[in-house]
Amino acid sequence: LTRPAINNYFASKSLLYREVMCRTSNGVLEGIHEASAAPTLGGQIVEFIQVAILSQGADPSVAGFLVQAALQAKRRPELGGGDSDAVMLIEQFVRDSVAAAVQRGELGPGLDTDALTDTLIGVVWGMAFQISSGGPRDGRRVVDFRDHNLHVVGYSVPVDARMPLSELREHIHTLPDRPGLIP
Repeated sequence: LTRPAINNYFASKSLLYREVMCRTSNGVLEGIHEASAAPTLGGQIVEFIQVAILSQGADPSVAGFLVQAALQAKRRPELGGGDSDAVMLIEQFVRDSVAAAVQRGELGPGLDTDALTDTLIGVVWGMAFQISSGGPRDGRRVVDFRDHNLHVVGYSVPVDARMPLSELREHIHTLPDRPGLIP
C-alpha cells in the first residue's frame, strides 16, 4: 500500500487510525465474547489472548498495533475513547473478569483486586508485545502463560533488563529436588 493510495481513501492520519482501531476492535470483541465463557479468571485471560491476539494468524502486526495503541492512548488521550477503542475494551474486559472472579469466590478475601487487575492488564500487553516482536529469538520460551499463569511470584520487584538465562536463574526461587514445579 502506497502513501498516495492511503491518502486517497483517508483524509487524515486520524481517520486512518480510527478505521484500523475499529477493525482491530472486532477481533478484540470476538476474544472477549469467547473468553467470557471460560469458567475461571485464568481461563478467561488465556482464552482472550488465544482468540484476540494469537488468532491473528502469522501476521503479528495486529498485536503490534494494539501495543502501540495502548502506548499512544496514554500519551495522547484524544486518540482513545468510543465504542471501537480496543485498548479500552481490553482493559475493561480484564476489570470485569476480576470482578466476576471475586463474585464466584475464586479469589480470596482481602486480595488487592486493583493490583491484580493492573498486573493482568500488564500480562496481556506483555503477551501482545512478545507476539508482535516475534517472541524469543531462538524460538524457545522460558515462560509460557498458556502453560501456567503462576510463573511470576506475587510482590516481586519489577526488573526491566535483558539477561542470559544463567543470570536469571540466580533470581528464581526453586526447589532443586522438585524441578517440575513452577518457580
